[in-house]
Amino acid sequence: MKPTIEVDHEKQLILLRDLTARMGVIHDAQKLQLKMWPIVLFIHGQKFEERVNVNGKEVDFIILQTKGKKPTDMDKRFEHLNDWTKWLLGDDWLIRVKLRDKVLYRGMRRVKLKLPNEEKK
Repeated sequence: MKPTIEVDHEKQLILLRDLTARMGVIHDAQKLQLKMWPIVLFIHGQKFEERVNVNGKEVDFIILQTKGKKPTDMDKRFEHLNDWTKWLLGDDWLIRVKLRDKVLYRGMRRVKLKLPNEEKK
């Protein structure tokens, strides 16, 4: 009888997020997620590209070619992509969604600011 290994993909992706934060690298499993998400969300898109700037902690999702009508709830879809990317890579990442060269959406970084009167303990 072959031993079975249960794999929790979500836990693995969370570990990769920590690796990205510590080492500044993107794993192939993360790249695959970034490649597939626009295909799922932007159903009117026919061709996509994603550009990752690890040093700047930025991801550009570029819709290169479209066909048909765009979904009416694009704002909601942009927010989903923003949330998913932050879950995958970290809150300090910024995303942009472009239709060729035109920026359709620009996310915000979620960072914790230290107040001047806060002391390290």
